[in-house]
Parts: sequence; C-alpha cells; structure tokens
Amino acid sequence: MSKNQLTLFLGHLAENKNRLSKSVRTRLEAAAKNTGFVERYVVEGFLKGE
Repeated sequence: MSKNQLTLFLGHLAENKNRLSKSVRTRLEAAAKNTGFVERYVVEGFLKGE
C-alpha cells in the first residue's frame, strides 16, 4: 500500500470510527510497532490522534 493509499484509508477510518474493528486496530498497532514498515509514522500519528 502506498503512502497515499494508507493516508486515504486512515482518513476514511477517522471519519467512520464505527468501521475500526478490533482486528483492524490490532493490525494498525502491529504496523506502528514494525520497524521495517516505512510508513509506520503515518499509522502512529493516526493512532495517537484517535
């Protein structure tokens, strides 16, 4: 997923909080901790702002 796609996806989740299931949140938290994931800072920012 490109940075733009990720940003759009997270923006959609921010606007539709009911779509953020437990499994999606778990995967986002794992991505935020993955040092090999280049765009993890985007996910970290989303999780902090939530």
